[in-house]
Amino acid sequence: MLETRTNRILFVLTIFASVMLFGKWLTDNYGFAFNKSNSLPGKIYFLDKKPGALQKGDLVSFRLKNDKFYGNATMLKKIIAMPGEIIMEPKKNLVVAGSKYLVRRDSSADGRSIDLVKLPSIIPKSQYFVYTPHPKSYDSRYFGLIKDEDILARAYPLY
Repeated sequence: MLETRTNRILFVLTIFASVMLFGKWLTDNYGFAFNKSNSLPGKIYFLDKKPGALQKGDLVSFRLKNDKFYGNATMLKKIIAMPGEIIMEPKKNLVVAGSKYLVRRDSSADGRSIDLVKLPSIIPKSQYFVYTPHPKSYDSRYFGLIKDEDILARAYPLY
């Protein structure tokens, strides 16, 4: 009887350890994000924390650091320009990747003044211009390019 009880305990511990290891692997590689703003249509996103090579059009979750308006925040935006693509700044507006004409506002949604960030004319290696089409979106027009090391995951809308 002792042998049977020991076998059961070992079996339960093995199952428990397997579930814990699977859970660790799952949370290290995948997750969920909840969009509280109106800048993107979805509210719930599936996150792939090992996104591999990024492409124009990908939705990414990234860390914004020491921002004037949001401090250290996690954001979700779409990549619209890649390394090597051109950014032109006629006056305060932008032409990105030759076709996207983006207007920049002078003030935030709550009326605070926005300092226009100076962007390079060619996007450097491992950096991206992110954007969402919402009229009050806070994106690369205002905080600049994001770097590979700040990207947390590729995002996929669920709902």
